[in-house]
Amino acid sequence: MTSEVTADDRQRSRTAVTDRPRVVVRFRPVTTGALDDAALTPAERARRDRLTDVADRAAYTAAHLLVRRCAADALGVTARGLVLRQRCPGCGGDDHGVPTIAGHDGLAVSLSHTRGYVAALAVVVGPGPDAGTPRVGVDVERAQAVPASAFSSAERHWVEASASPEHAATDLWVRKEALIKAGVGDLGAAADLCVLGDGAGPARAVAGRAVHGWCAGDVLGAWAMTGTADDSVAIC
Repeated sequence: MTSEVTADDRQRSRTAVTDRPRVVVRFRPVTTGALDDAALTPAERARRDRLTDVADRAAYTAAHLLVRRCAADALGVTARGLVLRQRCPGCGGDDHGVPTIAGHDGLAVSLSHTRGYVAALAVVVGPGPDAGTPRVGVDVERAQAVPASAFSSAERHWVEASASPEHAATDLWVRKEALIKAGVGDLGAAADLCVLGDGAGPARAVAGRAVHGWCAGDVLGAWAMTGTADDSVAIC
C-alpha cells in the first residue's frame, strides 16, 4: 500500500479555488534529540509529563507541535502564537478531548501519535453559504494485532484472507479511529462501523466522511473529514 496523495494532488492544492476546503495532513517520524516545547500550553506540558516513557513523551510533544504547523499552513500564517485547546465533551477536562486552535473558527484539527511516529491534520473551509467547521480525524499506528471484536464479520473475513493479517487489521483500525474522531460511531461499537467498500478493500467514503489511507512500512495511518473523497485536495 502507498500514500493516496499524489504529485497531481499537491499541484491541484496550489491552484484550488478558495471556496474548497484546504487540507494539510502530515505523517512524520519522531526525530531524535530534544524537542522545543515552548509552544505547548501548561495543560499540554502537564499531560505530557505524566507519561512515564521517554519515547511516549517525545511522540506527544512532536504531535502537538506538528498539528500547529499543519494549522499554520492551512491558514497561511506562522505557527508561532497558535494555541491548541482541548475540551472533553464528557467530563469537561481541558487536558484531553477534541482539539481546536483558539481564535480560528472554520478550522478543524486532529492529531495522533504512536511510539516513534506522529500525524496531524488541519482543514479550513473557504467562504460560502455552506461554510462551517468540518469534522475531521487522523490516526497513526504501528501494525499490530487488533481484537476481532473490533470488526464486522465482513471485515474479519477480509483481514483473515489478507497476506498480512496484522497489517490489514491495522489498516482498517486506523480508518475507524479517524472516523470516530470525525464524529462517526464510537469506540464501544467499533464493529458496527464497517470501513470496507463495495470492492475488495477499504471504502473511500463512510457516513458522509471522506476516508484516506496512508502507509510507510509497518506504520499505517488514515484521515477522515466531512465530504467525499473528491471534495478536497491535500498538502502533505
